[in-house]
Amino acid sequence: MKASIRFAGALLLLLCAGMTSCNNLFSEKTSGTGALVLSFDSSASLLTRSGYLPDVGSFLITISNSSGSKVYEGRYADSPERFELPAGSYLVTASSCVFEEPCYDKAQFGDSRLVSVTADKETSVILQCKQLNCGLELLADASFRAAFPDAEIMIRSSGGNLLWTPDEKRTGYFNPGIVTLVMNGTDGDECLCSRMLDAGSMLKLKLSASEQLVSGSGSGIVLQLDTSRVWSYEEFVVGGENPGSDKSNAYTTLTARDHIGEKDVWVEGYIIGVATSTSKMSLTPPFSKNTNILLGLRSSTVNPDYVLSVELALGDVRDALNLMDNPSNRGHRVLLKGDLVGAYYGFPGIKGITEFELD
Repeated sequence: MKASIRFAGALLLLLCAGMTSCNNLFSEKTSGTGALVLSFDSSASLLTRSGYLPDVGSFLITISNSSGSKVYEGRYADSPERFELPAGSYLVTASSCVFEEPCYDKAQFGDSRLVSVTADKETSVILQCKQLNCGLELLADASFRAAFPDAEIMIRSSGGNLLWTPDEKRTGYFNPGIVTLVMNGTDGDECLCSRMLDAGSMLKLKLSASEQLVSGSGSGIVLQLDTSRVWSYEEFVVGGENPGSDKSNAYTTLTARDHIGEKDVWVEGYIIGVATSTSKMSLTPPFSKNTNILLGLRSSTVNPDYVLSVELALGDVRDALNLMDNPSNRGHRVLLKGDLVGAYYGFPGIKGITEFELD
C-alpha cells in the first residue's frame, strides 16, 4: 500500500518482530536481534466523524528503547521497510501531528504500544490509532450576533486557552478534560458553561440570544449542544431556568456526570451508603465514615456507574446527612447544591455543598 493513500478506515499499525536483516537502521547484524516491520491496514472503518482524514505517509513514527532513547523517529513515508533491533522492549508510537496546546483545525490521531522483541521469535502487535484530542465548534446565529456584535469568548482548558469570536468558523481542538466558556461583558467576565470532553469527542455549541434579551426585557444566551459521538440536544440560557439551576430541575446522579466542572448546581439522588476508600462502596450498616455519602439513581442502586460521592464538610451538612450518626437517612431522597467534580473517593462527585434538602 502506497503512503499517499488516505484513510477510509481505522488506522491499524501492524508491528511484527522476526529474524530479518535491516541495513537501514543498523549496519551490522548481531546475535539476539529481531526485525520490526510496520505496515498499515485500511480494511476497518474509521472511528471518527471529525471530518479529518490523516495522510498515512505523514504520520510521525517513533521507536524508543527501554532506557527512553529513540532508535528511530521520522515520517512513515520515509521509514525503512524493516528495523533490526536487539532483543528487548520498545515503545512504538504513531502520531499524525504534534499537539501541545489548544489550536484551531488540528485533530491529532495516534496510539502507542509496548513491543517486546524476542530473539529467534516473531512477535506481532496491532496499534489502533484513534483521535487523541477533542474538538469544539461554536456557532453564532443572527440573534447572538445582533445582541453581542463584539463578543469574545475565551475557551479555557487545562492545556491552555483559545479565543473565539462570532466570525470564527473553524473547530478548536483541546486535550481531553474540562473546557469552560467565559464571555467578556460590560460587568466583567461571565462563565457560560463547562463541559467534560473525552478523547475523540466532537461537540457543536450553537449560541443564540434569548427572546428577552433581543426584546430588551431581560438577559440570557441560549446554547444548543450537538455532538458527533452521541447526538444529543441541550439548551443553556444564561440567567434562565437551566438544568441544575433550581431544585425543580435538578440533575440526577446520571446526568450530573455529563456536567463535571459546573458550580452551584442542584443534584438529586437517594442516599445509598458511603465510600470507604477509592472506588469502594459500603451499602449496608453499620457505617464507619461520616465524611461522605453516596448518592444513587434509586434507593436500590448498586451499580457504581449511577453513583455520585458527596463530600460532607464539617458542620451542619455533615451533622444532618452522614450515615454513621444518622443510619436512618439511608434510602431517603436528598437535594444538594454544590460543585460537580471529576473524582471524589474514586467516583464523580459533589463538593462544596451550600444548600440541601432531605426528604
